[in-house]
Amino acid sequence: MIILFLLPQLAACSPATSTPQMRQEQKQGFTAKLVRLTLSDISENGPSRETASFVARSMDLLWSSRRELFAVTAPRLDASDPSRATAAMEILYRLRSYRPLPGFGFDEEAWRRDNGGFFAEVDASVFRRLPRLLASQDDDLLQNLALYLGSAPASAESKRALLELAKRPGVGEQALICLTWHKDRRDMDDLLPFMLGGGSEASGLPYHFRNSYGAVAVPYLRRSLEQAESPFVRLGAARELIHMGERADPKASYAK
Repeated sequence: MIILFLLPQLAACSPATSTPQMRQEQKQGFTAKLVRLTLSDISENGPSRETASFVARSMDLLWSSRRELFAVTAPRLDASDPSRATAAMEILYRLRSYRPLPGFGFDEEAWRRDNGGFFAEVDASVFRRLPRLLASQDDDLLQNLALYLGSAPASAESKRALLELAKRPGVGEQALICLTWHKDRRDMDDLLPFMLGGGSEASGLPYHFRNSYGAVAVPYLRRSLEQAESPFVRLGAARELIHMGERADPKASYAK
């Protein structure tokens, strides 16, 4: 819908009658109008699945207006309409997790430092609402919340929330994966019971253990290979052990 509103602008940009400078100016003008329209639509009508999808694909365009996007989106987390709150949560996740395409000279640490104040504001807005968000029964909203918590810095609060979400059937798999994104080795002890006793929602955990924790995950993978209830988890543990150059031997010792 956003694109449809701007089709007349596209029609006016005829390459046959415009110079390179004119085309550049037209492109910049089109982008500015697209950003303004997106912010205006969210402000007036609230975020929707459509606008959230557009934001997800267009953060490079919207990043320079991040504070305005945050300002019109965050209050919509309190919307009584779950679809609005879900879309708002997705937009905030996209803001929190955005990184420019890495290229020559890109410095991740400098990026975090330069934008730390903004990210802290976004985090404060979400965590202030966390108890109410966790009380939701809407799986789509909780999926987006799990993604947000996984992209935020590791903390005791985010860990507790993700472990709570991990117990819910509709969002458990995503929450478990998001907790491994923190790459905090201490989380393995809390994740292990899910890997041992879980079903299909835990089948991806062996990969994420290897990917996030490296060699220290080997004892946990061995234990899962021997004790996990799910055959898919046992198969995954064997595959990751082999990938790491370890013997996939269910009789090998493991950490108690």
